[in-house]
Amino acid sequence: MASSSKSPRDKFAIGWKHLREQRLRIERHKQFIGRLEPDGQADVIAEARRLLREMEETFARMQADVRRGRDSI
Repeated sequence: MASSSKSPRDKFAIGWKHLREQRLRIERHKQFIGRLEPDGQADVIAEARRLLREMEETFARMQADVRRGRDSI
């Protein structure tokens, strides 16, 4: 029976795909915040910025994971 597990190179490629997608989400969120700012909704803007920080922290962890994966290939 064939194994369904992915090769290290496949996992690395998937990791890079996820990084690109996360980067795009961050850029869209920054644009969203830019559209909120003129409205002056301080509580909504603060929450959006908090979410952006979390997204950027996640992105940094993802980058570190992909680098570790690359180094193990």
